[in-house]
Amino acid sequence: MRRLVVPMMLSLLGITPVAAQKPAAACTSPAHHAFDFWVGQWEVTDTGGHVVGKSTIERIAAGCVITEHWQPFGSPDGASINWYTVDDSTWHQQWVGGGGWIARWSGSFRGGVMTMTETESSLPAAAGRNRMNWTLLPDGRVKQWQENSKDGERTWITQFVGYYRKTG
Repeated sequence: MRRLVVPMMLSLLGITPVAAQKPAAACTSPAHHAFDFWVGQWEVTDTGGHVVGKSTIERIAAGCVITEHWQPFGSPDGASINWYTVDDSTWHQQWVGGGGWIARWSGSFRGGVMTMTETESSLPAAAGRNRMNWTLLPDGRVKQWQENSKDGERTWITQFVGYYRKTG
């Protein structure tokens, strides 16, 4: 009888036992999904249309994280984990490349472009600072371009341009 009384009393008071409460929906804001256009199975080409690799981009952890597995042809692969934090309204990325490059990035989605700037890197300081950009094109492809600045971010030089075309 006692087992029935406590839940009934809590119910009458408008209190739901913790075990019966539904967890709050996390990572559901539009900002959390600003990078969803990058999710998919992709073939990546350079500006000349030559296939340079493939990439698998997935949402995991109940939609709170985007993972990337980059598989270039002829060089080591790499992976990244990407997430949005409400506290600073910022997207973050941790990149680890098979060639030894480890980098942290942060940035935001504005004007249809996701832009992240390198905040830490295993590359020597003389290599400059890197910035990565992604945008969804009208034909469904994603354009990604990496830029480098060696003059304190006054000027940026494009280092890589890739076009992601969905394969699955």
